[in-house]
Amino acid sequence: MCECITLHVPPHIYVAGGTVAGYVELKVPLLCEHRVEEVVVELRETIFLRDQYGPMTSVSDEQSNVRSNCTVWTLDTINPPLGTDVICADFELALPVSLPPSFEASTAHGEAYIRYYIEVLPIGHHGLHERIMGPMVVVPKDRDGDRSRGLLRVGWSGRWATKCVEHQIRRSPWGRYADVFIEYSLPDIRALPLFVPIPFKISIITISAATHKGADVKTIWPAPPQRPQDVFLTLHRTLKYTVSPYHGESSHVQKSGKEWRPSVGDPMEGQWRQRTTFSSSFVLRCPPTFHTQSIKNEVSFGSPLSGVKACFPVKVTSAMTPSTSLEFYALPAPPPPTGALVKISRQLLSHKRTHSEPSSCPTKPDLPPYYVFCPSRTHLSHSQSCPCRSYWSMTSGEEQESRKVCTPQRVCIVKRTDEFMI
Repeated sequence: MCECITLHVPPHIYVAGGTVAGYVELKVPLLCEHRVEEVVVELRETIFLRDQYGPMTSVSDEQSNVRSNCTVWTLDTINPPLGTDVICADFELALPVSLPPSFEASTAHGEAYIRYYIEVLPIGHHGLHERIMGPMVVVPKDRDGDRSRGLLRVGWSGRWATKCVEHQIRRSPWGRYADVFIEYSLPDIRALPLFVPIPFKISIITISAATHKGADVKTIWPAPPQRPQDVFLTLHRTLKYTVSPYHGESSHVQKSGKEWRPSVGDPMEGQWRQRTTFSSSFVLRCPPTFHTQSIKNEVSFGSPLSGVKACFPVKVTSAMTPSTSLEFYALPAPPPPTGALVKISRQLLSHKRTHSEPSSCPTKPDLPPYYVFCPSRTHLSHSQSCPCRSYWSMTSGEEQESRKVCTPQRVCIVKRTDEFMI
């Protein structure tokens, strides 16, 4: 049966409230041989939740719903012309506005996911429960964020939102305290959009402990980092970014000279002030925020007692509408099959069918620009699905060791957390 039907769906990011369109390649003589009378295309949503209460105890629940469907072919509609046995039947399914975003979560205490598939179901007297399934990714609609996306794409020229964190550190348990200030700046927008470069600035200001002005300036501590790769920027709980001048967009480093700040009453005693500012951008490829996420900035000054961390809450939105151009985020659609074909318009078939029985789900899809679209076919206990490399995931912070994959975007992909070199 698998050789009778081939599903073609463009590997795009789809927005709730829009549509998903594709076509099904049908070999009519083989369908008739298998006694298929009707071919139905469905948009299926699967929601799964599992709680792990102990090594041997867990509770799980799964819901599988058909959100929309249409019939693309029936035995008494259109047959292929002479000289060919293949028909291409178009379909277009509506995505309800209320669809939650595609989501994956896996920790030691449980698992949860929301997945979407386009399923092709042959109906007839063949007695086989076979489905051809293609994974897809859905994000919610956000019209306000779509305007922010346009401003970021051409280069941000608006206001910046800056937050500052102050820490006191010392080199040894009995040493004097020095001051470190971290200023983190992002565009002043309601939420951070997906799949668009977001500029940011990190300024690190250090003020040394009281010292003598004649001391060797090369030994002034703490000194702000001078290289982008010494500063780590992490988005909890999904992505980790390491600022580096050799991968992705270049980082701009601005250094200030050493400034002497004399103490009151003794001009030869005082503190040294230094400042370094890093400017770059990052791209979010994760599910939109359910509640709250945060960005953490970490700087080390060479001592276990002198690490500095600053955490800032952020909100992530899809910033997409059904009309948002998504060509940048997807690979080209599979080429149409060769040979003489007949196109069947969906409007020729008015029969609707509701079907809610659960089905075996193929492997979850990958994210653009690493999306590998290979429709899965499930038949009894046999399954064939697309290879995957990175997933949308909200993890608890743990990372598993896995191989790194080199891509044209110069992104290192990690199994649990995507690490982007900016």
